[in-house]
Parts: sequence; structure tokens; C-alpha cells
Amino acid sequence: MAPGVIASIDSDHDGVLSADEQHRYAECVLADLELKEDGRNLPLHLSSVIFPSVDQMKMGIGEIELAFSADLPIIGGKHQLSFQNHHQSGISVYLVNSLMPRDKNLQLEAQSRNQNQSFYRVILAETSSVPAQGFTWSGLAGAFHLGVHHIAEGTDHLLFLLTLINPIRSVTESRALRIMG
Repeated sequence: MAPGVIASIDSDHDGVLSADEQHRYAECVLADLELKEDGRNLPLHLSSVIFPSVDQMKMGIGEIELAFSADLPIIGGKHQLSFQNHHQSGISVYLVNSLMPRDKNLQLEAQSRNQNQSFYRVILAETSSVPAQGFTWSGLAGAFHLGVHHIAEGTDHLLFLLTLINPIRSVTESRALRIMG
């Protein structure tokens, strides 16, 4: 896939992804993104662009990193943010997560995403309007359930778990053989 992606970015076909070509590609991606707060569109702004070398992309080890930002006009209470990425969904792989809000008055309450992570939703609450809650087992159970559901939906997560389990199984089988033989 890399040659096709590179060709779509390298408009002058010189084998180098100039800063102008990188910026045009980032703007193209930006046009395919949608962010909403409680159903209202929020304009996204390009914050940074980091491109690997063309050689890294051809070897499959380079990742294009594009950062976007938006002004979030939260006015008390709970709010739903939804993000949709329509950019080359047939050939692209996305990873969408929320960082802890910088604003200490905001709390992430819930998040969900579709299987290919082209759609992501998060519920934010202003903590000053949310009663303080101590530790509860129901909260732990809910977080555990959400985590299990998240892992089960993501093929990449399942493959990671298999890579962790496989060496353990091999060591266990090896010890069993030593004990028996």
C-alpha cells in the first residue's frame, strides 16, 4: 500500500515528500474528519504534521502523525463528543484514544468506538456539576466490563494478548516435558 499512498502525496513525483506536499495531504485528511459536540459541528485545526522518510514508509515502519485540535465550548453538565474519520477507510488503520483532560474540571465518563476506530464517542462531564464519588465496586465492574469489551472488539488487542500468552504456554509445556522426561 505504501507506493500508492506515497504517490498520492508526492504530487510532483520526485520521490521526496516536501513540506508543501505534506501540508496538502494533512489538509486533505482534515477535510475527511468530523468532530461534533452534542451534535453540533466543531471546526478542527491542523496542529502538527510529522512524516517519516519515504524509505521508512516503503519498509512499513513509518507512521504519518497528524495532530488536530478544536476549541471545546463546554458549558456545565455532561456532553457527548463524537469523532468520525472518513479518510481512506478501506486501506487505513486508525487508533483513537482520549487523553486525560488538561482541565481538572472535566472528567471522562465513557467512551466507545467502532471496530476500525473510524468512529469514536466520548462522554465528558464537568466535575463541579457531578457529585464527588468515592470508590465503588460497581464502578470497578463497569470499567472492567468496558475494558474487556474494548479488547474483544480490537483484533490488534487480541493479537497482543496471544503474543503474551504464547510464550507462557511454551514455558509451561517445556517444564512439563522436563518433569516427565
